[in-house]
Amino acid sequence: MNKRFNNYLLEIDKIDKEHIELIDLLTTITDMIISRKNISNKLDVFYSKLDTHFINEEAFMDKIKYPFIAAHKEAHRKTRIDFKNTISRFNESEISNSFFVKKLEDNLFYHIDQHDMQISTFYKNIKKDL
Repeated sequence: MNKRFNNYLLEIDKIDKEHIELIDLLTTITDMIISRKNISNKLDVFYSKLDTHFINEEAFMDKIKYPFIAAHKEAHRKTRIDFKNTISRFNESEISNSFFVKKLEDNLFYHIDQHDMQISTFYKNIKKDL
């Protein structure tokens, strides 16, 4: 797992586990790019896991009655589009390998930092009140 990810743990086991899987998959994709291996199947797996993760995260937010779920779902929608566009640009050789990997990682970490951390804070507060 990417060491910088330790700062992004939410302390919500299922979500953290899925985030770790996504980061590990991005690491594998990076290694494959460096080794000049075909990554199309891994990109499909990554996008599928990302989509499943977003669905699971939205179910969790619904379960805890997260008050900003609509905005978070919109962030998921935008992130899906951005990932698809980035993958498409990479497949069309419009962007370099290093830019591609950095963009995918930055988008994922940005989403976790700017959106998922808020879920964590909300969840910790409601757990204290129980």
